Amino acid sequence: MCLLIQHCVKILWLYEKQLRNLIFCSSCLNTLKDFFSALEIVRLLRNALSLPLLIALMISLLNLFISISTLLIESMDVATILALEMLVTSLNGSIILLTLTLQAAKIPDSLTKIKGTAGTLLVKHSKHNFQNRIAKETMYLLRRIEESELIHLSACGLIEFKKSFLLSAVGGLSTYGLLVLNFKRTDIKEP
Repeated sequence: MCLLIQHCVKILWLYEKQLRNLIFCSSCLNTLKDFFSALEIVRLLRNALSLPLLIALMISLLNLFISISTLLIESMDVATILALEMLVTSLNGSIILLTLTLQAAKIPDSLTKIKGTAGTLLVKHSKHNFQNRIAKETMYLLRRIEESELIHLSACGLIEFKKSFLLSAVGGLSTYGLLVLNFKRTDIKEP
């Protein structure tokens, strides 16, 4: 999944690089129209990865939660092999969570850069009073690019993958870890 996302980000990066070097001519219309093809690729990726992202997210969060709860509940009774297994499990969950979230967050960042570049070109060329059809159509397409929507990858529409999601995930795991620890303490106090 990360490789597919990286490939999509590379397409957007290359497009943004082309857009920065745009010169108003008849061939620039094809370059500007390529944005909508790239946007369609992002939409297809979002639809294709929706369920796999949810499954990967659930696996990683459950791995982390099981590791945390096992270490908190059986902190002194954990054997060396079990501790090693919990370490590997939590490392696996952390890597999945971090890589997926950070890679998926690059797509809206790339789209934002493209929109910013289109806005810069609009401002730069808005002073000119273009009379030819190519320049007018170029300005129209630049406006459409600037006003296009930001697309976030999501896990079946439940969770959008943004960098701020990492903070929410860590907070949720910490909260449930504390709840598990409190359940353990109340079980010990009652005879």
